[in-house]
Amino acid sequence: MRILLHDVIQRSNAPAELKSPALEEVFSVFGNIAIDLDTARRVDCIGIGNTDGTTFTVNGLTVDFTRNGLYVLPAGLYTSRLDISTNATYIGRLGAGLAVDIPTHVRKEPGWDTTIEPRTTLGGQVIPGRGGRFQGDKPGLPL
Repeated sequence: MRILLHDVIQRSNAPAELKSPALEEVFSVFGNIAIDLDTARRVDCIGIGNTDGTTFTVNGLTVDFTRNGLYVLPAGLYTSRLDISTNATYIGRLGAGLAVDIPTHVRKEPGWDTTIEPRTTLGGQVIPGRGGRFQGDKPGLPL
């Protein structure tokens, strides 16, 4: 699994809609997008979310775009400017930076211990319980 590490778009002159984590906030694209970074940075991937575009090119490198997600560029860049050409009319989120590979175990066994009680996160959000399996006459105890 690859994740975007150190999103350089956050420290650039990109429109606020492209920086926002809320994909509903969309930036209307009129031609190409030119983004000046705060300093020269290494970029080897681009993350694209909530768009109607089908083609993306970053500084002359074509992205093999199929759907929203993170894409590793064919070659890494060291640049202070991203020139993005696309046929999109809107983009909800744009990220760029380093793609870090985080390996996980190929297959995991299903877990038997679950919670039936709702829990409250540190941020105050209530996560409902999802049920589970119990031992005969002892409700509330997972197998």
